[in-house]
This record gives sequence, C-alpha cells and structure tokens, in this order.
Amino acid sequence: MSFWQGLVAKAASYISDNRLLSAGIALLIVVLISITVPPVRDFWYQTWGDIFGQPAPGGIVSAAQDNASCVNCHQARVDQLMARANQHLPFREQKCLDCHVAHPASADNTISVDPNNRMLLRMSVDKVCSSCHDTNEQITKQLQMSSVHIPFKNGWCTGCHDPHASDQLMDLKLEPAELCLSCHNMNLRYGQAKVKHPPYQQNACLGCHVPHASNNTKNTRLAMPYLCMNCHPTVAQAMNMAVLHPPFSQAMCTMCHNPHGSDYPRMAKAPVGSTQPFADLCLQCHSMPQARVGAIDLHKSHRVYGPIPDPLTGQPVSCISCHQPHGSNNPRMWLRDKDFLCLGCHRLLPGRFTMPW
Repeated sequence: MSFWQGLVAKAASYISDNRLLSAGIALLIVVLISITVPPVRDFWYQTWGDIFGQPAPGGIVSAAQDNASCVNCHQARVDQLMARANQHLPFREQKCLDCHVAHPASADNTISVDPNNRMLLRMSVDKVCSSCHDTNEQITKQLQMSSVHIPFKNGWCTGCHDPHASDQLMDLKLEPAELCLSCHNMNLRYGQAKVKHPPYQQNACLGCHVPHASNNTKNTRLAMPYLCMNCHPTVAQAMNMAVLHPPFSQAMCTMCHNPHGSDYPRMAKAPVGSTQPFADLCLQCHSMPQARVGAIDLHKSHRVYGPIPDPLTGQPVSCISCHQPHGSNNPRMWLRDKDFLCLGCHRLLPGRFTMPW
C-alpha cells in the first residue's frame, strides 16, 4: 500500500469514527467558500438573500422583489423625484436593478466593497448610460466627431443629466442655458457688454451649439459661415458680389465679430477703449506691411479719425462710410461707384469741403 493510499484509508476511518466533527468541518469549509469566493457568494446572495440577514423565502429573489426592497428604504427620495415633471424611464418603472446592484459591487460587477462605487452601479456611469442610449450607435458616432464636449467625452453623463428625474426636458439638472453657464461663465466675460448677440442675450446656447459633439469648431451646429447666415440672410446675399472681403469669403466671421457680445456696434472686435472701433478694427490687418492698401495715410488724412460726422448717417466717418465690410460690386469694395461715392458727402458739406457744382 502506497503512502497516499494509507493516508486516505486513515482519513476515512477517522471520519467514520467522528461523524459529527467531520460534518462540522465540512460545513465550515462550505461557509468559508461561500463568503470568500465572489461567484459563489453572488449565487447565495441571489438565492437566499443576504446571508447575514433573513433568508429569502421561496428561493431566488426576483428583480421585482429587489426593486421593491430599494423603495422600502428610499421611499422619501423616490416620492420627491416622482413629483418632478420628467422621470427617467427605468426609474419611473422602478427598475432599479437595470442600473444598480443590490449589494456593494465593483465596476466589473463582482461582489466586493468598492469605495469608488458608492452608487452601486453595475458599470461605470458612461457604460450604464450607453447600454440603453447607444442602441443605434449614436453615442459611438458622436465620440468619433472632431469636436467633442469634454463632459461627454469623459463619460460624465450625470454632470448634466439627472439619472432619475428632473423638471427639465432630457432630464437635465438645470435649465439648458443655466447648465451651460455653470461651467462656461460667459456672463463674466460678456455680461456687461454694451452690444449682445440676441441668442446669447436670450440664453439660447443650443441655438448655435450642440451639447455632445460636432464636426465643427466649438461644437457649433453648422460650419461657418452657414451658422451665421442661417439668421443673417442679408449678409449671405453679399456672397454673390463681385468683390469679396477675404475674411468674409473665407468664412472667418469671428475675425471681425465677437459671437457673444462686444462694447461696439455690430459686435466689432475692436481694441478695448477704442473711440473709432471700425477704423481700429480695419487697421488691425490693413496697417500691416503686407496689406494691399497703399493709400493708408490718405485714408487717415481723410478724417477717418476726425470728429466730422457722416452727413448720410450722422455717425462718425469711418472705413465703412465708404467701404462695404463684406462684399461689393464696385472696385475696392466701395459702397457706390467712385464718383457718386465722393459726391454723396462732398456736395453736402459746408465751406471748402463742398464741391463747386
């Protein structure tokens, strides 16, 4: 008889003579395995309920029973959320276990105490949300776009949306503009601006931007210049002119205009404190050595910076008194044919500025 055969025979004889003690050891081993091995423990949790509490009658605990047990403890919070205008469908149908697990769980859904998963989610937040909201791969496609909103890119869904209920559409935590401004403090930059873009002034952030992702810069709904021309059709008509201003023809609207607000008319991007905003705006490019404006000194001597008002508009004479800022059918983007352009003012001015005819 070999050593192992002898050992087995002795063990069998010992168990036969000490059945009660052997049964106790076997039971202890089963309990230890049930507590320490996650898959086994998970099975017993679902079969008998919490092994440290009362066993669940009738065998396996159903999802409905577990959902009901959630409400038993969270009733006050559930009632508060159910009173809101909009409820997330799983919450309204009390399908708690669609998103949560009944016991402390880690992100990979193994039963264990994970301090980073205090909400007992089945998976990370973005995976829980996308498990329902990416059925047509919409989220996947948005994540592949060229401009992705940082919270959306990082899976911070609950930074903007309430996962249970809200008084806002799309289960937003706040009214859309208020939600945007909670991170993008535009009021700090443009709140005191003298001229504000109507969409910004009316808190219509989503009129120009999309909240998740876009293939356009700054998450805009349309590419430039179509975004601007969507509301400014008269500007769009200038695209048919014979002579176009390069920034305009190259869709660089925000080179000259601030899309949210400015202290100057037409939201001009003139230097701070400018007294002649349009002239100073133009000179930011047209005073460069490479600018093709040979008579820039002539323009300055032409009272562009002077106090003389434009007799046609009453506004101070500036570059746009003679030139179209977007496009024109006349050379050098003149407002009118050269002769009529000059006569528009000089036949009305008093003294030596008046033409003899």
